Amino acid sequence: MIRTPLPVLHPLFADHAVLQRDRSVPIWGWTEPGTEITVTLGEDTVPTVADAAGRWEASMPPRPAGGPLILTVSGPCIAIRHVDLWRGELWLASGQSNMQFPLADDTDRATALVDADVPELRFFLVPADAGPEARAYTPGTWQPSTPGTAGGFSAVAWYAAREMARRLGVAVGVIQSCWGGTSISAWSSPDVLDAMPDQAGPRAWLSGEIARWQAMDRDAVAYQAAWWQTWDPGSRGVIPRHADPALDDRGWDIVPGRPGPGTPVGVVWYRRWVSIIGDWEGSDLILDLPWIEDEDTTWWNGRQIGSSTELWGHRHYRIPGAQVPAGRQLIAIRLRTSRPDSGFQSTGILALRGPRGDAIDLSHGWRCQAGPLQVEYGRAPPHFGSPFLPGVLFHGMIAPLQPMALRGVLWYQGEADTHRAEVYARHLAAMIRAWGQGFRSDLATGIVQLAGWDPQPAPEKRDHWALFREAQAAAVGLIPLAGLAPAIDVGDVADIHPRRKAPVGLRLARWALARVHGQAVPAHGPRLERWTVDGVTATLTFHSPGGALVSLGKGLRGFALAGEDRRFVAAQGEIKDDIVRLSAPGVERPVAVRYAFADAPEATLGDAIGNAAEPFRTDRWPVPDPWATPSVG
Repeated sequence: MIRTPLPVLHPLFADHAVLQRDRSVPIWGWTEPGTEITVTLGEDTVPTVADAAGRWEASMPPRPAGGPLILTVSGPCIAIRHVDLWRGELWLASGQSNMQFPLADDTDRATALVDADVPELRFFLVPADAGPEARAYTPGTWQPSTPGTAGGFSAVAWYAAREMARRLGVAVGVIQSCWGGTSISAWSSPDVLDAMPDQAGPRAWLSGEIARWQAMDRDAVAYQAAWWQTWDPGSRGVIPRHADPALDDRGWDIVPGRPGPGTPVGVVWYRRWVSIIGDWEGSDLILDLPWIEDEDTTWWNGRQIGSSTELWGHRHYRIPGAQVPAGRQLIAIRLRTSRPDSGFQSTGILALRGPRGDAIDLSHGWRCQAGPLQVEYGRAPPHFGSPFLPGVLFHGMIAPLQPMALRGVLWYQGEADTHRAEVYARHLAAMIRAWGQGFRSDLATGIVQLAGWDPQPAPEKRDHWALFREAQAAAVGLIPLAGLAPAIDVGDVADIHPRRKAPVGLRLARWALARVHGQAVPAHGPRLERWTVDGVTATLTFHSPGGALVSLGKGLRGFALAGEDRRFVAAQGEIKDDIVRLSAPGVERPVAVRYAFADAPEATLGDAIGNAAEPFRTDRWPVPDPWATPSVG
């Protein structure tokens, strides 16, 4: 989507905005080339001129925290005035769904929202936008924290920012830019992706598809239709052949019961007839479909009513009443799948809803026919607008914010990348470095280490989340002024979205207060300093700036010891001051110790103020890659 015309002033600079204190602040917008613009912020006035592309920028000098300030932008036929701007601390909160997770869904939401009237705390929510080309700007408005607004803010970022505002005594702003389910590759700029070996193939493919899309004058409908017409006979025709009510489908396979996963990897068509009677005729209807992987396009009587690549969302397609005559009507669905377990998922509503909320159950009565297999056509064309493509969220949700002056980044992402532990640390460090160049400053970076999750334990997939947490910890060593906020003790084994976000936000705030602002605040939880062995007992000494070691649960669990045979056995232990003593049945002389090194471990070690100990292992023994392809022969 091309946005025209560009705004005279970027929406980041509006009523209630927070601007970074003690740094030069670029303020920018667009107008006619050569236009003289004057920008006044508080006591500072800076003139500038729009360049040949019409972009203008004024660099406002560094100032300490304070406000409220008035911002004016003036020029020929231009008079803009915004109020209640403040200098303070400005952070970018980004990542996937656990950063997006709203305060309204938090376990402690009732207490938090009662206390949410914090006018010096403001959020700018970046709209979801995935694009093949970099956007110039993003729409949005600044919202002060109130009981009526805070429920829509990121819970993790709100808890972190509220604590920073309280402890620093300055305004704190958060630019919230996140999208659930997304990989780090979607948030990375093209130059970062080009430097990552495992991204070379996807990048080359996507570049070619973007060129085809551009050659079709950026017409997404024509671009997609050309691919389907080439590869799928069922998609050919003004009305796709397999969506045409005139097609005789009696030779198609009958689906026994509800459609589910396990379809052929490629294209699969489904058809089902329904009868419209009574007051449904001429009424708007809703077709409810469950979670579908990877992509569906749906027709009603040969007219397309919806299409989606949303991996985790149910579909709710509206059928206008003008398209609902009485009698027998056809629903046709084209799926494109990429894995043997994709397609219709086994849970969720599959029904046609009528005007009064009554419904026709669609969990039976389907016919299906397979189209071309993925091995025949290779990659399908990307859906521009999908957040699961390399670089698209950088283009749509990061680049439009640059070069805003920031203090740093709060980053909660990784659930979509646990299969890339071996490259993730380097990728994250490269991305943050590139972001810093775009924002014209090194960015302090608080990284949330993933909570535990393992709803369906499988021996062949064990420990890949543990390896990923290890990669997140390694990334801290590659990024200047970075810190780790473990979430290992607040996870839910059956829910990838743990609902208790306050501890995570407070840990991010403590790290920032200590390491970025130099306050006497514990920057992290207990960390292993050294360990010794005396017979069957391992003695572990921790550095615990947050006070005495404590158990965060019932008893001390999550530790394991191994002897020379490298077999880890769950250990029993006790805490005394900064010392943990461990022993394990059958381990006569420990040579390695691990803590919380599993997908969803028991994690009970913490300090007196509620900081969690970081997972660790003392060995560097090879851990079988749970995603490796088994050898044959």
